[in-house]
Amino acid sequence: MVRDYAWGMAVAERVSGVELERNLRAVEHAIAQQRLEGLTVSESTAEDMRRAARGEIADEEVIAIIYARYPHVAIFRP
Repeated sequence: MVRDYAWGMAVAERVSGVELERNLRAVEHAIAQQRLEGLTVSESTAEDMRRAARGEIADEEVIAIIYARYPHVAIFRP
C-alpha cells in the first residue's frame, strides 16, 4: 500500500484483490495470536484494524484511535 503524506498525516489508499485478502488475513492472524496469549481484542479495535487493512484509514490512525480509546491503560508509546 502506497501512502501520501499531507500535513504530516498519512493518507490511506484503498486496496483490493490479493493485497486486500492478504491484509485481512494478517488482521485475523494478529487477533488469533492475541487470543493464544490469553488476551482479547475488542470488536471495535478489530474493526478499526480491518478498516486499515481495506485502506479506509491509515495505520497511524488505528494507533491514535487505540490510544484515545484506552487512555487509562499503560500502552507503550514510542
